[in-house]
Amino acid sequence: MSDHSVLKFNYKFNVEKYKTDDKFQLDKGCYYLNINWDEMLESPNKTVDENWEDFKSVLLKGMNMFIPKGKKIYKIEEKLPSVQQRAPAADP
Repeated sequence: MSDHSVLKFNYKFNVEKYKTDDKFQLDKGCYYLNINWDEMLESPNKTVDENWEDFKSVLLKGMNMFIPKGKKIYKIEEKLPSVQQRAPAADP
């Protein structure tokens, strides 16, 4: 006779996780930028990619200066596999 016990169980569970991101609050921004887009983008010496990078740089800089950011909370639900554990067999 042994004084060891064997436990066997199955357990299924879900874990709720939350993720936060900074998000522009577009409804609270100031959208007036005094920029001559034609002058900036009609340079004959620039490629389309260079014009895009210039435009994107000005746009992002303006967004960061004039549009406030707030926290957005995302709920992430992960289903984990069931866990099955078995104790090692006792020595005879």
